[in-house]
Formats: sequence, structure tokens, C-alpha cells
Amino acid sequence: MSRIKNAVTEILSKHPGQLIVIVAHVGPIRMCITDALGLPLEGYRQLTVDYGSLTRIDYGRHQNNLIYTNRYDRAQAPSQAAK
Repeated sequence: MSRIKNAVTEILSKHPGQLIVIVAHVGPIRMCITDALGLPLEGYRQLTVDYGSLTRIDYGRHQNNLIYTNRYDRAQAPSQAAK
């Protein structure tokens, strides 16, 4: 967890106020959500993050907000890929 937290902290410090896109596997995304919301790390596996989905976290000065998770762009939505 410390590697992920350190990496996110470094990226945020290098790009203050900017929109940042981080591409990662499901596990690190769950850990980022857990850390950003101040949830106990032990429960990170209880979060469901779909493969290929989008997650948005707004890192604020005083608190962080989970804006969405498991969101799909229409072009990549599973229902579209199955057709």
C-alpha cells in the first residue's frame, strides 16, 4: 500500500490542480479508493471495480471525494462489446 500511496502523492504534487489519468490494475485502484476515503485497508477487497472501467477521485485540500467508479465510456461498454 505504501508504494501506491507514495506514487499517487508524488504524481499529485507534480501536477497540482491538473486533471491526471492513472492507468492501473483493479487491486491498486481499490487501494487508491480505500486510502482516499480513509477506509480501513483490510476492507479494500470488498470494493468491486470492474475491469476496464473508469474511477474518478477528486483529491481536495481538506477531503477527497469518490465521484464515480465502474463507469464505462459508451464506446467500450460491455453491452456494446457483446454485439
